[in-house]
Amino acid sequence: MLCIPALAFFWCGMPGMFGATAAYLAGLTRGRTPQAGAVRAIGIVGLVFAIVNPILHLVLISGSWIADLT
Repeated sequence: MLCIPALAFFWCGMPGMFGATAAYLAGLTRGRTPQAGAVRAIGIVGLVFAIVNPILHLVLISGSWIADLT
């Protein structure tokens, strides 16, 4: 039963949006003062998630389509 919310959560790009929000709140975006400590570390991890999420989805979806063709 939990598969339906899990699909909606991960396929709509929520991890990337949460990562971008964490990076923004940590001050890692243009025009903001960078925070220090754990906030900055979490912001950097969030920024990595925001960048890796669309790339990973593109690779996995393309791989799935290619696997269906063969």
